[in-house]
Amino acid sequence: MASRGFLSLTEAAQAYKTALSTGLNLDESTKLITSLADSAAYGRQSFYTLGGAIQASLDGIKNGNSVLADAVGVTKNLSVMQKEYAASIGTTVGKLTDAQKTQAALNGFIREGAYYVGNASEAMEGIIGSQARFTQATNSATVAMGEAFTPVIQSALDAFTPVIQSALED
Repeated sequence: MASRGFLSLTEAAQAYKTALSTGLNLDESTKLITSLADSAAYGRQSFYTLGGAIQASLDGIKNGNSVLADAVGVTKNLSVMQKEYAASIGTTVGKLTDAQKTQAALNGFIREGAYYVGNASEAMEGIIGSQARFTQATNSATVAMGEAFTPVIQSALDAFTPVIQSALED
C-alpha cells in the first residue's frame, strides 16, 4: 500500500494494526484494507484523505460504529451486514460473537466493495496518484531534514535556554 502511494508508511502500519486488532489475520486484513482503498479512491467522504477514510472505516469496524465505517463510501450499515451474515450461518445477530461481527464486516465490505475493485490502482495512475506520491515525497524529505537538523536545533536550544532564563532572573 505504501509503496504504491495509497498510504504513508505510518497510515499503512496503523491500518494493519487496527485491522489485526479486530482478530483478522494478515491476509484478511490485506483484503479488507485493499477493498476499503478501492471504495475510498472515488467514494470517500470529502473531508477525508484516502488514508484517513480507510483508518476511520477500520476504527468504525473495530468499534461497531457505522458512521465511521462508511467513511470510504460504503454506506451499508454494519448492523445490516451482521444481519445478513447471521442469516447466512443460521443464527441471529444477538448470538453473534465479536469475531463473527468482524467477519460480517469483512464479508460485507468485500461484497460491497466488489463494485470498486481496481479503483485505487486506477486513481494512483492519474492526478490523485501524482498528488499522493508528491505528498509522500515531501513528507519523507521533511522527516529527513528534521532528523538532519535536530542536533543543531537541540544545541541552539540548549545554548539559548540559559540566556533566556538569566534574562528573566535579572
